[in-house]
Amino acid sequence: MKGARAYLYAKACGMIARSFVEGRTDRLSAVSGMATFEDLVFGDSVSGGTDAAAVIEAIEKRLGEREQEAIAKIIKSFPYSKPPQFLQMLVESDRLTQAAIGDAAVVDGEEGEESSNTQGISSIARQNSVYYTALWHELEKTPLSDRRLITNIITEEICLKNAVWALRLRVYYLLPPEQIKPFLIMIKTEKNKPSLYADALKSLELDIEEEVQWHGWRFWKYVNKPVSSQYWKIDPRFFQNQASLHLYYLARKALRRSPFTLDTACCFIKLKQFEKEVLTSVAEAVRLGLTGADALEILGLSGK
Repeated sequence: MKGARAYLYAKACGMIARSFVEGRTDRLSAVSGMATFEDLVFGDSVSGGTDAAAVIEAIEKRLGEREQEAIAKIIKSFPYSKPPQFLQMLVESDRLTQAAIGDAAVVDGEEGEESSNTQGISSIARQNSVYYTALWHELEKTPLSDRRLITNIITEEICLKNAVWALRLRVYYLLPPEQIKPFLIMIKTEKNKPSLYADALKSLELDIEEEVQWHGWRFWKYVNKPVSSQYWKIDPRFFQNQASLHLYYLARKALRRSPFTLDTACCFIKLKQFEKEVLTSVAEAVRLGLTGADALEILGLSGK
């Protein structure tokens, strides 16, 4: 058992070292066109077509296939005949929650414009809530020695997703605080510990146009900072990018802190999912005429 877990750990570290995370993210900064992006990431042309939308679709498909292939190799290396249900659900998170995030971005209205898509957002919120509630229940069934660090990551992930929903619904949909609570992932933790939606509820008490009020909020460091002589309003997209980066650093650190446990496989999955998000964002930015450096700056990865 120990030998199998050691092999899994070594394999995971080797694959991450070759990914566009860790110290290789900055290689994307030199990307200045779709051809250079494809050559760097894939070593060849993905679609050979000239239609921008078709190229992005082909890139996303290939990134997804490569991600799933890498995750499958780690899952097959797991020293059990069948991986725990929690691990299998974590693999599915890329398909379920990332699709929901994409759908939400599509229906988000302009700032200050009340959207008619609240019903669609409600459906996406329910999908997230069902998934994370089931994931949390499976996590609690897993031996603590196997998931000590991934528990911290999932806890933080749910708290941050709730905070993103709260900000998004207030800024883009103009919903009053009392109408936002049903959109949150309502998970309570152990007795005498904060719920996983406490930070989101706290944010509802703060004025989205008064920066100073946010200084005492637990997630203040992920909030956009004021720029001299410019009007300030909290930016949900900036917050979401910073939150994603924070979760990436947690997974990267945890991968090597608990080398022979289920944490290894879980953190590997999180890192590969993050890599796909970054590469997809860079590809979409390049399609719009930006450079890789521009995309990394927007994502908060510039100089990291």
